[in-house]
Amino acid sequence: MMRRGDDRAVTVQIGAVLLLAILMTALAMYQLNVVPAENQQVEYDHNQQIQNELQELRNGLVNTAERENGFHSSAVTLGTRYPTRTFTMNPSNPSGTLGTSKTGSISFENIGDDDIVGSYDGNPGDLIDEDHETRTILYEPSYNEYTQPPVTRIEHGFAFNEFDGTGVGLTSQPVVDGTDLTIIQVDGDLSTSSSSAVSVDVRLESGPTDPIMIESNGDEEIEIPTQTPDAWNKSIDESNVTIGDYSEERGTLSIELDEDEKYELRMACVVVDGTGDRCGDFDITKETGETPGDGNGTVLPGPRVTELELDPDSVTQGDNVEIDAAFSNLGTTHEQRGGTPIVDAEWIIEKDDPELGDGEDLEPATGNEFSERVEEAEGTIETENLDPGEYNVSVRAQDTRGVWTNESADGLMKTFTVEEDDGDDDPARFQVEITDTNSPINSGETFEVDATVSNVGDEDGTQDIVLEIDGEQEDVAEDIEIDANNEEDLTLQWQTESGDAGENIDAVVSSDDDSEVLDITIEDDVGDPSFGVTDIEPADDVQEFTFTANNLGNADTVTIDISDAENGVEYGDELEIYELEEQDIDTLEYQDGSITFTPQGNPNEDTLTIAISIEERIEFDSYTVGYIDETGRAASDSFDVIESDVPDFATLEATANDNWFFVTFTNSVEFNYEIAELETFEEVEFVVSDGDGTEVDSVTSDDTTGEVSAEFDPQTDPVTAEATIRSTAGNRCLETDIDIGETVTLDDWEELEQCD
Repeated sequence: MMRRGDDRAVTVQIGAVLLLAILMTALAMYQLNVVPAENQQVEYDHNQQIQNELQELRNGLVNTAERENGFHSSAVTLGTRYPTRTFTMNPSNPSGTLGTSKTGSISFENIGDDDIVGSYDGNPGDLIDEDHETRTILYEPSYNEYTQPPVTRIEHGFAFNEFDGTGVGLTSQPVVDGTDLTIIQVDGDLSTSSSSAVSVDVRLESGPTDPIMIESNGDEEIEIPTQTPDAWNKSIDESNVTIGDYSEERGTLSIELDEDEKYELRMACVVVDGTGDRCGDFDITKETGETPGDGNGTVLPGPRVTELELDPDSVTQGDNVEIDAAFSNLGTTHEQRGGTPIVDAEWIIEKDDPELGDGEDLEPATGNEFSERVEEAEGTIETENLDPGEYNVSVRAQDTRGVWTNESADGLMKTFTVEEDDGDDDPARFQVEITDTNSPINSGETFEVDATVSNVGDEDGTQDIVLEIDGEQEDVAEDIEIDANNEEDLTLQWQTESGDAGENIDAVVSSDDDSEVLDITIEDDVGDPSFGVTDIEPADDVQEFTFTANNLGNADTVTIDISDAENGVEYGDELEIYELEEQDIDTLEYQDGSITFTPQGNPNEDTLTIAISIEERIEFDSYTVGYIDETGRAASDSFDVIESDVPDFATLEATANDNWFFVTFTNSVEFNYEIAELETFEEVEFVVSDGDGTEVDSVTSDDTTGEVSAEFDPQTDPVTAEATIRSTAGNRCLETDIDIGETVTLDDWEELEQCD
């Protein structure tokens, strides 16, 4: 019997394929529609976050410009990360670019010395006459799904978003506030792109000026550079000024001052990750009298509290609370203040209410004492004797007039909480304190940082202690074990290389719980000049000075000090430099005990030799020569002026001849000689004298060997012959008597003690 075929398995396979197709289609639709929408939301949320961070950077910039020795550091998250996906894919993570771009120059039009009211230390007129180049801080995101995000700008302390030329303010602008005019010049060369967070430092380079009073006649203007005039038109209140025209050519917006209005102008320059080379000199202070008032018998207020922070704001009984505070005794047009330096500061707990001057001392954040009109202070609240609960803390300061902060008008108050100790042991917590470094060092040297790590917890613990340089780990002390309430000292190192040189390099020592950062400096290693000077031998007519030209730049002057050597050597004026190819020489001279050499161009680390001529050796001794160049390298070397033996005769014969020439008699002495020790020899002279010592003839030769003849009257008999060797090492003289017809040899000559 035949059986019919069974196709049930085929049905199952077809169903599985259809189910897989449906699943893949759904996954594709999810990838196509849901993933971009979710990623767009991630990007939008990041854009809102960075706008808040840029507002904080802007606030730090404005606050820095208002404080002497101002500094602010902000973290800005330039990009973000998409959530991890199992079955779908993300594009590359979004990033962003933060940098400074040239905006233009701030200028003042038609404001002269006649418009400036008051007396000042410094010349505000010169400051206003100058143009001040400033820069914009600019953030541009690079998103994948959020297609038209704004570009965020910070111009002159004003943060706003730009959408195709339209500006939407994020903060108020500080340039015009009623009749207060604030100009913040921004300098620096910031340029960074990343998908993570970066640190941006803002520091005060110059200023702030005291308020400069300007009385307007109606034609005065301030021109500020901007790429987005729409943002400024919307943000400036025209109650006391008028917004003028925008110049497309110059990229500047004019702010016109109202006629018969008095304004107070303040200026400062801040630097964003740069050197501040473009900053103006804003050192303008208003001259003040001795009376601490406003001229009408009213005492002006004392210092204002500008900042108060408690860290932490909640502690267990027995732990400490750290106080950071800032004060300013600078006034404004609408709020005059004492303007004298701050000399004292203190903190108080509200319910204690001590008398002025009886609070707990605050210490200067920098230096040993308060002495400026703007000061930062710090202190510590010990809670061991405080009951659990909330406490209000305020701070106050006193200026040189004896006037304290008016706490009701100018004070700040912060609250902290003391919690009862529940008796449980705190886990190990490692606090880090940098105690010493060897900064500054040269590139190529090893940077060392000493740190003390304290375990402030109640349990023993083990952690790694890490050294990071500008965010990169360079060293780690692994498995540092510290018992509870104990500490350990350690040293971390970073081997620097060529190219690591720079200032304000962040060195961070951190544990799992704490970190401390320190700015360090790595300087360019200019290297050893390898300076050397040759000894002066008896036969030398030049002396040589050799050094390397490593890091010697165009027009860097080298000075070789030979003033000490002049005691033993008389130098000539002939100079020569060699072992230097294709090198133009701007200066090579010897004067007043120094040889100076100034190149034009980089000698590319060649070894250079300078030679100077020698006229005479004076004293046989050791002498020191110094070297210094404009790279800061210095060295010295010693040399010897070497004494040599005076040449002598190897052979010497003299024969007195009786010569008959027809009717004339002429006698002569024939000298036959050879000189030994030739290196300092110059010449030999033979002199013949009669019995009375009168010279009758002489002959000189610079040959080291030969025959010469001296003639004399035949009636002179016997005669005296003198032979003199002259040399750079000294002279040698010999003498003998000769009868006519006699020959004397070297043994018959007598050396004289005195020799001319």
